[in-house]
Amino acid sequence: TGGAHADRITLSLLYPISTNRSKVDSTNVGLSLLQNSLGRVNGVHLSGISAVSWNNVMGVQTAVLYSQIYHDLKGISIATVNVVNKNVVGIQVSYAANLLAKSLVGYQMSGVINFVGGNLKGVQQSAVFNVVGKSFKGVQTAGAGNVVGEDFKGLQFGISFNFVGKTMRGIQSSAFNVCGELQGMQLGYGNIAQINHGWQIGLFNLAEIQQGIPIGLINISDDSNVSWQNYFSNYANFVTAVSFVSNNFVSSLEVGIPEFLPKYEDSFLLGFHYGYRLPIKKIGLQADLGYLHTFIDIGDENSNRSDVGAIQLRLAFSQQVSKWLNLFAGFGNSTTISYETTEKSENRLLYFAGINLF
Repeated sequence: TGGAHADRITLSLLYPISTNRSKVDSTNVGLSLLQNSLGRVNGVHLSGISAVSWNNVMGVQTAVLYSQIYHDLKGISIATVNVVNKNVVGIQVSYAANLLAKSLVGYQMSGVINFVGGNLKGVQQSAVFNVVGKSFKGVQTAGAGNVVGEDFKGLQFGISFNFVGKTMRGIQSSAFNVCGELQGMQLGYGNIAQINHGWQIGLFNLAEIQQGIPIGLINISDDSNVSWQNYFSNYANFVTAVSFVSNNFVSSLEVGIPEFLPKYEDSFLLGFHYGYRLPIKKIGLQADLGYLHTFIDIGDENSNRSDVGAIQLRLAFSQQVSKWLNLFAGFGNSTTISYETTEKSENRLLYFAGINLF
C-alpha cells in the first residue's frame, strides 16, 4: 500500500472498512453507507454521513452531514456542511454552511452561511449571511447581511446590512449599506460611503467626500452645511426647519403652524423639501419639491375633520448677508390634498420668505 491506487468503483461502510486500499486512492464511483475517505474523484462520491476527498473532485460529491474536499472541486458538492480547502468551479449547496478557503466561480447556496476566503464570480445566496474575503463579481443575496472585503461589481441585496470594503460598482440594497468608494447606487434606510460618485437614496446618507447625488431627508458629508431655517408663507403662518446641503443638494425637515390655525385649534404641520441649489457668488437659486402634512384637531377625539396634505413645487432666490445669515424668498405651486374622499384637491399660487441662520 505504498502508493495511490485507482478503482472504477469503491464501496465503504466506514473507512477503513472499504474496498479502497488507502484514503488517497482515486475512483470514478465512490459509494459509502456511513463514511469514506478517497483521493481523487473523477465521477461521483456519495456517502450517507460524511464524504472526504483528499485530492481533486471532478464531478459530484454529496453527503447527508459533512463533505470535505482538500484540493479543488469542479462540479457539485451537496451536504449539511461543505468544506473545500482550495478552489471551486461549479456549485456548492448546503443546509447549514459552505466554507471555501480560496476562490469560487459558480453558485453557492446555504441555509445559514456562505464563506469564500478569496474571490467569487457568480451567485451567492444564503438565508442568513454571505462573506467573501476578497473581490466579488455577480449577485449576492442574504436574509440578514452580506460582507465583501474588497471590490464588488454587481447586485448586493440583504435584509439588514451590506458591506463592501473597497469599491462598489453596482447596486447595494438593504436597510443599511456601507462601502468604501461608491460608483453605483445605495438604496436603504441608511447609506454610508467614504467617497460617493453615484447615487445614495435613503432616509439618511453619509459620505466623507460627496461627489454624487444624495437623495434623502438627512445628507451629510465633510463639506456639507447644516443651517436653521425659518420662514412664513401663504400656506403656513410659521415654519422652522433644519436644512442640510451636500454637494449643492438641499433637504429640509420642517415643523410649523398652518395658516388656518385660528379656525382649527391644536393643529400643526410636519414636512420636508428636497431640491438643488445653484450658487452664484453670494446669490443662490434653488428649486425643490416637498410635502407638508397638517394634523388637525389633535386633542379633539370627537373631531370628524381629516388631516390635510400639500405637495409643493418651489423656486427660491437667496442672498448671503453675512457668514451666518442668509435671506431668501420665492414662489411656486401648492396642491392641497384633503383625505376626505368627498373633497377635491386645490391648486394655488404659493409665495414665501424667510432666513437661514448659521
